[in-house]
Amino acid sequence: MGATKTDHFTDRQNELATLAKALGHPARVAIIEYLIKVDTCICGDIVNELPLAQPTVSQHLKELKNAGLIKGEIEGNAICYCIDNQTWARFQGVLNELFGRYEKKIGKELNYSVMTSDEFLFRKRKNDSFIFKVLSQSRSMLVGDEEKFYSIV
Repeated sequence: MGATKTDHFTDRQNELATLAKALGHPARVAIIEYLIKVDTCICGDIVNELPLAQPTVSQHLKELKNAGLIKGEIEGNAICYCIDNQTWARFQGVLNELFGRYEKKIGKELNYSVMTSDEFLFRKRKNDSFIFKVLSQSRSMLVGDEEKFYSIV
């Protein structure tokens, strides 16, 4: 029997691709965000939270579970889902390693600081040294919330 396409890539590359694919649907991202917020829940809780039918939520939970991003424990006649902390830590490590190689290549460190647009404008008006340091160097800063970003160069 012939080799599959994944046989031509490293274990790390295949693992990262599997995890990225599992997060490659907005419904799955919403499910992960909900699980982060509530710690544990059953499928029905997610159905009540998202505009999706129960079979659709179940399919997305299955994909996330197969990728190892979440765990499910049987509690009575329901399955209680939560984030799989070990997989998340491994995923973070793989991404950090990937970004680290890119940083080394470009000779710059990639950093981020989370703040609202209002906080940024306030700090800019107050001549905040961090804000002016970022703006005075050859860097980009994205300011805004998760839904709406704009770039300031």
